[in-house]
Amino acid sequence: MKEKMFEIIEKNPLFKPRFEGAKLEEGSIKGWILPVGSKRRKACGNGFVLIGDAAGLIDPFTGEGIANAMTSGQIAAEWIGKALKENNFSEPLFKQYEDAVWEILGPKMATSYKLQKLGRRKWLTNLVIGKAAKSKQIRETLASMLDNKEQRKKLTNSLFYLKLLLSK
Repeated sequence: MKEKMFEIIEKNPLFKPRFEGAKLEEGSIKGWILPVGSKRRKACGNGFVLIGDAAGLIDPFTGEGIANAMTSGQIAAEWIGKALKENNFSEPLFKQYEDAVWEILGPKMATSYKLQKLGRRKWLTNLVIGKAAKSKQIRETLASMLDNKEQRKKLTNSLFYLKLLLSK
């Protein structure tokens, strides 16, 4: 990964001018895996709540996290307000925040996780991309399905892929 990063910085016309003259500071280059929402992680404790990426609310399929961070932040604000009002910052109180987040975001995350697993099937991914490349209607259908959580569920249904396979 490190070699690929340097190759992109040195050769890619979008990055080359931006990093021209940049010098690497001492130390090693480090990276880590982002905590995607493929599983529920602890997002609270005595005196704290976690939101967004810190709570593992990155969409497992799209990698998007801003909307989930905003949603969890809004829910956190409600529960922090309640904690201030009651002067109670205990984990049992904040566990209700965590439960509220997963009640709202959990179904979407579960669907995205299923899509992430489906995406590992190379033949299926190639089928979908091939069909979308040939059909504006299929491209628009897929785009709208990714945008709409109810429509997105259809992407995890094998009947959808059978219909796609049979489509022109």
